Amino acid sequence: MEQDNFAKLLKTYCDTEGRVLKQHSLLRVKVVDMTVKEAVRRISAIIRVDDVLGADENNRVLILLPNTARKGVQIVKGKLKADGIETEELRSISLTRRVTTVGNKSEERVI
Repeated sequence: MEQDNFAKLLKTYCDTEGRVLKQHSLLRVKVVDMTVKEAVRRISAIIRVDDVLGADENNRVLILLPNTARKGVQIVKGKLKADGIETEELRSISLTRRVTTVGNKSEERVI
């Protein structure tokens, strides 16, 4: 999913402080010993159709698991690990992104 669209979607699954709401889960993928393209291909073959694959403002791969309890998260993490993909569960995420404007000035804005 395009980064801006993924960020907007994440905002709907988080509270105003960026904490992931309890009924949802967010995983950060640790891409090691493979390309991001290969990791995305492998992840796409494992996750459910309702899960969303995207990237944060630093281009790190994230997986949003809507309506997924802790037991379900552990199952997904186990399947990913069995395919060589390490993940970390996030409880919160920054809902700001850095935007570079004309003149190389930068600002932060809430998305």
